[in-house]
Amino acid sequence: MVMLSSCKVYGPSSVVLTELNNPSPKSIGGINRLQSERLALVRLGRRLTILRCTNIFGFELNQDRPRFMAMMLRSLLEKGTVEFDCSLKTRRDFLPDCQFLELLNCVVSNPRPGIYNLGSGIPLKVGQIAKWVIEGYGNGKVIQTNDAKGNELLVDVSKLERIYGRSAHESEISESCKTIGRKLRNKQTAQ
Repeated sequence: MVMLSSCKVYGPSSVVLTELNNPSPKSIGGINRLQSERLALVRLGRRLTILRCTNIFGFELNQDRPRFMAMMLRSLLEKGTVEFDCSLKTRRDFLPDCQFLELLNCVVSNPRPGIYNLGSGIPLKVGQIAKWVIEGYGNGKVIQTNDAKGNELLVDVSKLERIYGRSAHESEISESCKTIGRKLRNKQTAQ
């Protein structure tokens, strides 16, 4: 069985997390994911592959899902701005949905038991992600309402990459963000 989990099981951290880090989730989502992982491991043992996913993103405007990209795109579309309540220098791991799907297909086609971090392994500033989206969109600005460092999420993906190959390059993440910005502009033009 291949199980999609979340890096939220680790809890907040400003260090690069490996699969050997002791999970210490603080959010309800992280606690529930860790409990699910443990229950699945008891039942399936060496027949289980767990993928701890980072920030997987794509074009999304769904108001019911308070996700990073969806909130950013709705704000850009409705207000012409992207607002952050943390420092624009806050670093997180982002992986475009197309690279995620390629990796997931590789894992499902050839599952290896164990726990793997699934992300880009690249610590990117949230402000940079917003700038790339705005570049593709064609206009807008980034506003920082608080200069405190937000929750960072930095993961080591070398274990996954040794088996399944490189997940994403910064240039691919940049181009995905710009493409999302262009899609948003096209949606606005079509309205």
